[in-house]
Amino acid sequence: MRRPWFALLVVLPTLLVATACSSSSGGTAATVGGVDVSRSSLDDDLSAINSSDAYRSALEQSYGVQMAGTSEGSYNTAFVAQVLSLRVYYQMIEESLAKAGQKVTAADLSAAQTAVNQQFAGLDGGQKILDGFSKAYRDELVRQQAVVTASRRMVTGTTDPEAYFNAHKADFSPQTCVSHILVSTSTTDDATALAKAKALKKQLDAGADFATLANANSDDTTKDGDLGCHVPGTFVAEFETAMNAATIGKVTDPVKSQFGYHLILVHERRTNPTYDQVKDDVATALDSQSGTALDAYLTKLTCDTATTVSVDRRYGTWDRSACGGTTNGLAKVTAPVGATTTTTPGTVSPTTSTTVLGGSTATTAPTG
Repeated sequence: MRRPWFALLVVLPTLLVATACSSSSGGTAATVGGVDVSRSSLDDDLSAINSSDAYRSALEQSYGVQMAGTSEGSYNTAFVAQVLSLRVYYQMIEESLAKAGQKVTAADLSAAQTAVNQQFAGLDGGQKILDGFSKAYRDELVRQQAVVTASRRMVTGTTDPEAYFNAHKADFSPQTCVSHILVSTSTTDDATALAKAKALKKQLDAGADFATLANANSDDTTKDGDLGCHVPGTFVAEFETAMNAATIGKVTDPVKSQFGYHLILVHERRTNPTYDQVKDDVATALDSQSGTALDAYLTKLTCDTATTVSVDRRYGTWDRSACGGTTNGLAKVTAPVGATTTTTPGTVSPTTSTTVLGGSTATTAPTG
């Protein structure tokens, strides 16, 4: 499973408006390999996130932390550290693309525009939220989504599903077309579920229509019990083993999995499927492979001490403690513990852990 931040990077890049600013009258939030991320641009991003309840709530849920600080007009330093970490990651990615001679193409930008629109469509009032941002902000959202695509292409060699299929045809054969009836064990005991599955199997053996019984009895609400046609590795092991051993057109005896008891009906096996027949599985496989490869690449990138990262102490510190070892992780901005940022770089006030928009100082007393 990918790390939570990476899921955000791919699924909700609207967090990140990581324009590389060389300098700003508002000071510097972080410096990545000599390139500054200004405090004022970070404040602009936070203001945009905070401009919509739905937008802010989606990010709070993803981060697992509230955006608001303990004093009015302030932000939680843990939330700000998340946003700043992702800005640092994007700057690193941009730099690595440039060093590798890789470019964000017009096709990348076009696809990214569609992706951003789809992502906001998933929010309540999403199109209105998106339209309410400045053009520069919207353009940068698209740019960052396109950067993800270019990065995936850099580490995997392609983002074209059909090209991936042509290079990995053996991975998509055979393709099995299958239906099932599920009797779940989540709401009933095992013995009762097994008895019901056996009774349904008896009806099927007597000539009952599979689709009709599935619609009336299956705890999987898929129409007619039809799971479609898929490549190896799609289903849980117990299901897949039974499916592979099944005779085409003959319903299996009840098969136990973590979900309950399945009656499995294989309709067809395609030994040499065409791209069109497996394109959904190809897209899933390519996404998984490129995501895993990019995750590993970024772990190496963020943990590489050759790239100097410095963070204004009001926002925290650049923390490589997760790097190395058996659970090698990403470096990140770690928020100051029990402190609020101040207007003076390099100083920390012993107050509550919030950072204030614009760098002003909160005066909330520590809670211990």
